[in-house]
Amino acid sequence: MKKVLVWMVCMLILGVGSAQANLLQDKFGITLSSKNKKGDFAHNWTPVSKTANYIVHDNKFTPGAARIEAYDIEAMYFDDDTANIYFAIVTSLKPQGVEGKPYGYSNLKWEPGDISFNLGGGTFEYGLSTVNKPGKIEKNAKWQYTEGIWGFEKLGTPEMLVNTGEDKGYASYFNYYDTGIMERGQSTWVLEGAIDRGIFGRPSLGDKIGLRWSVSCNNDLVKLDADFDYNTRSNAPPLPDAVPEPATMMLLASGLIGMGGMRRMIKK
Repeated sequence: MKKVLVWMVCMLILGVGSAQANLLQDKFGITLSSKNKKGDFAHNWTPVSKTANYIVHDNKFTPGAARIEAYDIEAMYFDDDTANIYFAIVTSLKPQGVEGKPYGYSNLKWEPGDISFNLGGGTFEYGLSTVNKPGKIEKNAKWQYTEGIWGFEKLGTPEMLVNTGEDKGYASYFNYYDTGIMERGQSTWVLEGAIDRGIFGRPSLGDKIGLRWSVSCNNDLVKLDADFDYNTRSNAPPLPDAVPEPATMMLLASGLIGMGGMRRMIKK
């Protein structure tokens, strides 16, 4: 029994850093790579799907904004099938945000905004929470900008106020994870998800959809205009599992070790 527990703990700990299924690679065919930890990306940004829409935004910032890699948005992808819409955003911005002090902005913190969607152009009526309630979707919620004079308020409101709109449930799959790839000294993160088409009213072939995501001060923001390429509905394909947080895996490992200790005590 002791050997089995030790093996299970080792597998859990090693599994924290192991490869996980993800939409960026499995759906869009993008395998991130960089020349070295302080270098540029070395991979091709072009998706394998001919129906995918995408924009590459690496090292492009809002004119007049501080050009800081720690919140750089690298690329955004969109695709759909008969069951879901799929999106993936590549960025250097981690979920907990970035303190401005190391960059000479002692009173600032740059944080991830929420993802907004519009159907047919115009108002971004749907929102998906990225950090507050990860994966939660609301329609016609209130949005806000909280950075004061810092940043670019006129470019939009990045933060959705959860529970102020029509509750549309949760994404079928949502994940915000560290890829382990370093670019210009920063870790590369991905926000990705799948949403049932029914949440958007079952859009038809050729219908338009827009996506928007930005850092909280709008120093970097991306908008992607896309369209629906499928018109019928069938069973949803399997989706990836969300990658467990390392702390969760370590807690489970500690529990297994504790179980082993209790078993020895009972025997004595």
